Amino acid sequence: MIGCKFRKKPIERVIKEIESLKCKGFVFYDSSLTLDVNYTKELFRRLRALDKKFACFGNTNILAKDDELLKLAYEAGCVAWAVGFETISQNTIKDIGKKSNRVEEYARVIRKVNDYGMALIGSFVFGFDNDTKDVFDATLDMLYKWNIDSIGINILTPFPGTPLFNRLDKENRILTKDWSKYDLYHVVHKPKKLTHDEIYDGINKLIKNFFSFSNIAKKILGKKFDLVTRASISYHLITSRIVYKTCFG
Repeated sequence: MIGCKFRKKPIERVIKEIESLKCKGFVFYDSSLTLDVNYTKELFRRLRALDKKFACFGNTNILAKDDELLKLAYEAGCVAWAVGFETISQNTIKDIGKKSNRVEEYARVIRKVNDYGMALIGSFVFGFDNDTKDVFDATLDMLYKWNIDSIGINILTPFPGTPLFNRLDKENRILTKDWSKYDLYHVVHKPKKLTHDEIYDGINKLIKNFFSFSNIAKKILGKKFDLVTRASISYHLITSRIVYKTCFG
């Protein structure tokens, strides 16, 4: 069937696929396990018997309020939630239409996930039209204030066929149609308030600070995670440092 529809595999099939994995840990690459919470809770209940460890994606509005989901996630073996925070600007959140996000809830979401023994990895995007040169320092300040465990960093990318691409193309703001550069790490459009160099310089400064060895050590040792969760967040921090320095350096 073609169209915009949320499709779910039968839980029994998912469990059998996970049982067949030879590795101890895995990642749910579903864009969000919080779209159908009842389905996810039952999945987590079934996962408890498998003795696996995993990471998954979720939305802030659900993680902020559903304690049962977080408890079941930890019991099922979840070590980390990846959450698309996107930006520290609520105005930008409004502009992109992400109704699940309230910036004022970010700190509480991080604390709640941590309280249940899991790490939180927040992803952020730079290059929105509201972004100015101070967005990078302002974001870094909030990352430290929230005591977030790790982050993902991307450059706003208007993928072909999307409304964003169509709008920017009509406004003559697409800088290249070399699709190989549409990888979230290249500037392929012209933001309203940032130059190409300002985006790269700002991201590099943020990376150098957040992924410094001293800050990585603080992140690894600073919270009372179990050994597996601590090892997982250590891996994410160290590999992110390498990847981002390679992509943006």
